[in-house]
Amino acid sequence: MPDATAKFPQSDLTEFVRQVFEHFGVEAEHARTWAEVLIWANLRGVDSHGVLRVPSYAERLRAGEINARPNIRVDPLAGAIARIDADLAPGPVAMDHAMREAIGKAKAYNVGWCTVAKMTHAGAIGYFALQAAKAGFAGLAMTASQPMMGYPGASGNVVSTNPIAIAVPGGDHPPLLLD
Repeated sequence: MPDATAKFPQSDLTEFVRQVFEHFGVEAEHARTWAEVLIWANLRGVDSHGVLRVPSYAERLRAGEINARPNIRVDPLAGAIARIDADLAPGPVAMDHAMREAIGKAKAYNVGWCTVAKMTHAGAIGYFALQAAKAGFAGLAMTASQPMMGYPGASGNVVSTNPIAIAVPGGDHPPLLLD
């Protein structure tokens, strides 16, 4: 019996996912970022945050729950902090903007912090913590969500996943990532 597992080069899969998102109106740069985060998750073995999400993201784009052409606004606030209104952008796109903003603040102030409002599912947040570590900073990425799970015996959802990822530069070695 033939192996039912198909393997594709990373670049081909990234290009395919990018094209799917562009088909739904996502601008090219955002589609590429989103695709890269999904493929990164797959390559780490975290398939739950990889390309298997593409069909549900496509449905959410079609329904207008994810804004294909968001007007992402950065409020630089003061000093080392900033805030982003993501306008229901794809979560990985909003998180990428936020981490780039935080890294810019860290370059200026040795620490940077950026919050994001009105974004959709963040995806594999370790990707964004690693961005900071690769830039020479300790990186922290976290999100909060509405309750999605119930305790045993609970009458409804009362617990959120609230993921967190931390990455630090590795010097002569790759960065260390806790995700």
